[in-house]
Amino acid sequence: PHPSKAADLMRGQATPRCRWLLTAAILLAGVLLASGFHLPAPLSLQPLAARASKQGSCLQRPFSAQQTRGSVVFGGVWRCAVASLLASAGAAGPAGRESENEGIPAPGDAELADAARAMNDGRLHEARRLVAAARKEYAAGGVTDRDAMADMIEERVERDLAAARPPQQAAVVLTPEQEHAAAVSKKEGDTLLVEAASALGRQAWGEARANAGAALLAFQEAGAQVGREREAIVANLLQVITLEEERIDKIRRAAEREAKEKEEEARLQERMDAAFAMAPSVAAPPSPPKVQAATPSKAGLGVQSLRPDAESKPEVGASLREERGGALPDVCFLVDNGSSLPSSTLALRALALRLGERLGVTVTPVSLNHADKADPAALGGEAAKLLEAALARLSAPSPDTPPVASVLVLPLLLTSGKAAKVTIPALLQSAADSRGSAEVLRWEVAPTIGEGPRLAQIALDEVRRSLAALRVNSPLPPGSPGAPVVVLVDHGSRVKGGEALRDGVAASIRADLGPDEACLVEGCSMELKVPLLQDTLPDAAATAGENGIVVARLFLLPGTHASPGGDVDQICEASLPKGVRIEKTRLLAECPALLDLLEAHFRHAAARLSAPV
Repeated sequence: PHPSKAADLMRGQATPRCRWLLTAAILLAGVLLASGFHLPAPLSLQPLAARASKQGSCLQRPFSAQQTRGSVVFGGVWRCAVASLLASAGAAGPAGRESENEGIPAPGDAELADAARAMNDGRLHEARRLVAAARKEYAAGGVTDRDAMADMIEERVERDLAAARPPQQAAVVLTPEQEHAAAVSKKEGDTLLVEAASALGRQAWGEARANAGAALLAFQEAGAQVGREREAIVANLLQVITLEEERIDKIRRAAEREAKEKEEEARLQERMDAAFAMAPSVAAPPSPPKVQAATPSKAGLGVQSLRPDAESKPEVGASLREERGGALPDVCFLVDNGSSLPSSTLALRALALRLGERLGVTVTPVSLNHADKADPAALGGEAAKLLEAALARLSAPSPDTPPVASVLVLPLLLTSGKAAKVTIPALLQSAADSRGSAEVLRWEVAPTIGEGPRLAQIALDEVRRSLAALRVNSPLPPGSPGAPVVVLVDHGSRVKGGEALRDGVAASIRADLGPDEACLVEGCSMELKVPLLQDTLPDAAATAGENGIVVARLFLLPGTHASPGGDVDQICEASLPKGVRIEKTRLLAECPALLDLLEAHFRHAAARLSAPV
């Protein structure tokens, strides 16, 4: 256009028709550019516009009404777009012959342009469908000048489809001998498949897998088609074999754990029976002294005062008092944390009987929690006792029973945590306060198991006992390099610094064991504190190799965690590779040295209890 007219257009002073044409051209150019179209060098809109201007601005077409100059431009743009797609797709030849309808949009043009785009993108089947749709539209509208372009796109699509189609394999003709051999191989494979299923029923897992593998080889020798048909069947059979093996193995492990639990309960019952057999030889506990009226020194704290009449002390147990260096308590409780498993209560009772025989007093086994949930039938018909209930009975004695004047508690607890420092003293003080000022109750709580150096020595003795068992059963010749690994495990504590006892015992064992006895000593917890047992065992197994591992258990009694098949055993089984030799130390309540420790704690607490207030 003339520069002045162009300037008028830019300033918005052109006629409405010019503004409309300019807006339409900008919009179309934006759509084409956004679609990725470009104008190839051999084509141009100018010749099409010139030809259209020679024919006139108002032309009649069989497929449309009067066309404007904008329609001519649009038609030229469509030709350029399709030609661009064909050029980018590598098409050769003219983009269609010129006719009276050249450059004018027609029904079917959009489908043909989409077909060219789909062909260019590799969507050949879609391009074929779009070409057919475009031809249908052209036929309905009487358009014939697009046939050459449609033929070009269709030819290219068919050529690309033929190139992408895999070549057909020629049919293999087998000789009679080959056909017979294939039939024999197929029959052999079917027979092996039946034998594999039969071995699966007998739980012969190795035989079943071997037969299934041999059947697959036989099917492959019978031919490619037979191999493809039977491959899925063999794969399914192998999967069933694996699943069935895992299921049976899980049932077997559960049965083994149950058998171990029953064996442990029987062993504990034997120890109890032996302890009961020795019970008649135990000296009877001394009768309680007659109590004179007295007032507590400081109510609510420490030991309550008691001034018995010196002349009223019975002579029963006098020699024991002289030997022990002081008066014996009226009642002695052996208190553990408690477990709902009967085996834990049975073990506590057996330990109390052995300790009572040594001390010459009746030691009553009680628990702080959980034990009352155990079935009394599994405890010989006698329900487990809790400390709170036992103290309540002492506070309300029968008229024929003299009141209890002194109570000594032996905590069967590893650490002096809340149970030993708060719970047990609070229960004892509550029982003392319930009596009033007329009947005073003195009480004393002995130290816990972990107070003092004796626990570390007991753990060291048990570790050396298990190391000796590893050496006896070792497959390695004497003098072989390396040594076992010792893993010391406790329960774990939520209390800050609760791992101090575990780490202290581990350090003591590490210092006492020589490098030829153990190459590594690691402390860990079953839960709540890191490092955890499940994380420590794999590294320990890698370090120990065939020398084996000793798991030193800082657990007092069997229960949910330390009983056969309990949490510790399950973690060991899940965390250690198969074939790793492992020895577990005895529980602390099974160690004879624990009786010496409890006796020392009893003497210490009895001396404090009998001291003048």
